[in-house]
Order: sequence, then C-alpha cells, then structure tokens
Amino acid sequence: MSKIYLASYFRKNLGDDLFVKTIVNRYPNSSITILVEPKFTEPYADMPNVKIVKYVFYRRLLNRFLSIIGIKNFIERKLISKNDLIVEIGGSIFQQVAEETITSRRLNYLKSNKPIFIIGSNFGPFTTNDYYKAYKEYFSKVNGVVFRDKESFSLFSELPVVDVAPDVVLGATIAKSNNEILKYGRL
Repeated sequence: MSKIYLASYFRKNLGDDLFVKTIVNRYPNSSITILVEPKFTEPYADMPNVKIVKYVFYRRLLNRFLSIIGIKNFIERKLISKNDLIVEIGGSIFQQVAEETITSRRLNYLKSNKPIFIIGSNFGPFTTNDYYKAYKEYFSKVNGVVFRDKESFSLFSELPVVDVAPDVVLGATIAKSNNEILKYGRL
C-alpha cells in the first residue's frame, strides 16, 4: 500500500474537494494523509483511506516558533517524512504573488527526496521572467506535472515530465442524483 501526502487547498472549495475525492476514489488501496484546519475537515471525514491531520492551534504555534529560528513548515515536513510520495493538486496554484518565486513549502518537497507529482493545475498569471525560470527549474526536478490547459503546457513542453490532460474534476462524470463521481478523467 502506498502512502501519499496530498497537498491541496482544503477550505471547503467545491472544485478542490472534488479533486481530493477523485484522487481518493482513484487510489482506494493507498493511505492518503492531508493536513487540514479543524473547521474544514468535514468534506473528508467519510473518506475511508484518508488520514486527516488537524492543523490545530498547538501545531500552528509550533510551526510559527520553529520558523522564527529558520525551520519552515515543520509539521508538513514531518508528515511528508512518513509518506512515500507527494501529490499536489489544485487549479490555480502557480500564480505569482509580488516578487516571490518558489515557495518554501515546495522547496521542502524537493528536500524530502520523495517523488513529487502535480496534477490539474495551470501556470500563471506571472509577471516576471524570474518566476517562470524558477518554476521551470522546479518542474524539471519533480516526477510529473499534468497541466489542465495547453497554454501552461506550452510554457514547459520541452520538459519530459510535463504533460497536459483535461481538468481532473471537469472531466469526471457526475451522477446527478447524488453527486457521486462515477468515472474519472485522466490523472
């Protein structure tokens, strides 16, 4: 059984919750760990192969304290160390904010030496060439990136780990009677 650390936007956002449900249903024999604030755990509570780690006050406090002394994202790093691979899912997860480049969170993914897969995103908008170059370097070091749009794919198409496929959620067939996902798009 593979153990997956799943990174996503866990804030009761329907699209991202459907991403999670799709992954969970697609890999029922995998143990999937997610780090979620307590008020946002409800959508994942009935998913049998999901281990919910609540990002409670003392964990946030520990993270904040350790970041002051230079240890960033300690809780997430600890969880990653207990899993076999990292899957990051989400739509617009590569938008440039100010002059930033690679987030410390993603740098920690690389430092973990675990396989990293990015599914269902697009790239941008971005405003600087440094941002684009930094992510081109980042994507060259991960195991797989599947963009949901051709424009994002075309920016990185020379990288062998980059592909394009229809949106994971929008490509799913939904039963109208109970919103249960019946068929999955390509992952």
